[in-house]
Amino acid sequence: MDVLLTQREKDLMIVKRWVSPYTQVMYYRTNDLFHERRVLWHLEAIKEDVIDTFGISFDFEFAKNLAIVHDDAEIITNDIQLYIKLKMTTEEKEVLAREEREAISILVERYGKEINGFDYAELLFAAQNKERKVLFKIIAKQIN
Repeated sequence: MDVLLTQREKDLMIVKRWVSPYTQVMYYRTNDLFHERRVLWHLEAIKEDVIDTFGISFDFEFAKNLAIVHDDAEIITNDIQLYIKLKMTTEEKEVLAREEREAISILVERYGKEINGFDYAELLFAAQNKERKVLFKIIAKQIN
């Protein structure tokens, strides 16, 4: 069966995770599309716990769509491993943050203004907001 993928999804498939001098040989290397979908599946699996913890005001639909796009900037910037980010200087982190912000307008122009009825740029900005990413970081640590 053929699966129809959007251009965004095809581009996410190209971004390989865990590429570094320390992991040249890897028999199972995921891509960003698989990772974003896995984060979504895990988020959906803990929906009741999320609602119990954060309350009914928690926008679960927004969170699901945030899971779907949280690493989209890597289409432009590529995947940078956490251990590399932890060693970055303040200036290097600022450059990366600027590159990720600049990627937003490129991605919106390339893929459109909306994803599943949500403002794509808003989702991408939220993905860069550390406070809003806490839940996704917890999930990502569990599945990596």
